[in-house]
Amino acid sequence: MGPATGWALVADHESESRRTIERLLAWLSLRAWPVDTGAAVLATVAERSFDLILVAVDLPEVSGFEVLHKLRERFGSQLPIGIVGASRGAGSRDEVAALLLGADEFFPKPIAGDRFVARMRRLAQSAERRPAQPVERRELADHALLTPREREVLTLLSQGLPRVEIADRLCITGKTAATHIERILAKLGAHSQAQAIAFALRDGIVDPQRSVESDSSAAFSSMR
Repeated sequence: MGPATGWALVADHESESRRTIERLLAWLSLRAWPVDTGAAVLATVAERSFDLILVAVDLPEVSGFEVLHKLRERFGSQLPIGIVGASRGAGSRDEVAALLLGADEFFPKPIAGDRFVARMRRLAQSAERRPAQPVERRELADHALLTPREREVLTLLSQGLPRVEIADRLCITGKTAATHIERILAKLGAHSQAQAIAFALRDGIVDPQRSVESDSSAAFSSMR
């Protein structure tokens, strides 16, 4: 652990969680600038620059989601931003919401040290490689290569179905469903199912309200 070479704004009203994040950031040679409200985040970024920002979902007064929205409006995609889940234990819906609003990473509480450090290291490295002009996600994702079956699996994932139910619905084995999910993540450049769903919804790849059964029936009818 060498000397600090950058600054990270850490917004979390829970002091214990904030101290944990500060210790982990030190391993990445990043110094933490702690604040505990959304208003403080917006005021602080107006006065100084940061290498990256971490914002907890459940900030008092102004939520982390609203702060994320404001930061993206102001800085676009150039500022790396991570969202930290609520203390009660954030589910996949919070993760999807954060990613749809433009978060680069999502960290559920309690913070898992190894996972946090690995993802933050990748986030810091990607920030150094970001172009001067934002690149559309659509240019980076390979979603055009999704097969019809992979789109069906992705649609069911976006509807909240677990892998076992997806396998049952599509009359395939759990292992085959898992293989489809792995290929979907690879093609979309996603590191989690929640991130894949967020990318799919944002880019209009799937419609979670659309019935997979009706799609399959229509495809079958066209072959008759």
